[in-house]
Amino acid sequence: MINFLIQQLYNFLHFLINLFPNGTGFPTEVHTAFTTLGGYVGLIDVLIPVSVILFVLTLVFRVEIAIFGFKTLKWIISHIPFIGGKGNA
Repeated sequence: MINFLIQQLYNFLHFLINLFPNGTGFPTEVHTAFTTLGGYVGLIDVLIPVSVILFVLTLVFRVEIAIFGFKTLKWIISHIPFIGGKGNA
């Protein structure tokens, strides 16, 4: 019974995956563009390490997401009458 259910699940997933088109990867232009970009990043890496740039960028995104989350939570709480102070006392 378990084997039958697993086989049916496999068949269903196989059907869903086969609905996607077959691809051969990115065009050669995309590979060329990324190779060129890698060369430019290699030149910048001598002056400022790329790992430091990525760390700082990640830190900035985390702070921005935290600020957005705080403001969103504050906005949601301000629309609850008995918490936000907008209700009649």
